[in-house]
Amino acid sequence: MDFKKGDVVSYGTHGACTITFIGDVEINRQIAEYLVLVPCNNSTSKYYVPKNNALAISKIRKILSATQLEELLTAVVSKNDNWIENEALRKEHYKKLLASGNCEEIICMIRTLHHHRKQQQSLGKKVHICDENFIKTAEQLVSSEVAQILNIPQEKVGDYIRSKLAD
Repeated sequence: MDFKKGDVVSYGTHGACTITFIGDVEINRQIAEYLVLVPCNNSTSKYYVPKNNALAISKIRKILSATQLEELLTAVVSKNDNWIENEALRKEHYKKLLASGNCEEIICMIRTLHHHRKQQQSLGKKVHICDENFIKTAEQLVSSEVAQILNIPQEKVGDYIRSKLAD
């Protein structure tokens, strides 16, 4: 994929970032071509992604358009929850899913976890702490991108997504 300075992209598990520089950078006395990414929600951090590292570059994608986001949310609502009863398998699956950066799958995960939370609450039970942590991590990951897409504050994204995923 061809990126240019100023593009807003999603970078792996780091969320939405702006490409602030593309060019040669010297790191550890070696010069190589890098993309320099600055997270949209933290302008004091920078990620240096070597252009010749196919794995690192594969973790960068253009953020969705507003239309693509709406289509994705509509598609997610029509999918069945895929709850994994076995906690160890669920943890492993969710860790891989988060690492993938796949927005649709992460939103499906958020929906599934919220449904599980509601179900547990209706039974007077609490959700396991690891599942609460997965919800938090997934929402943080998706929220920076959705905030950029919709031009809304990041703290409003969770409510927006929940309203779209509610049945």
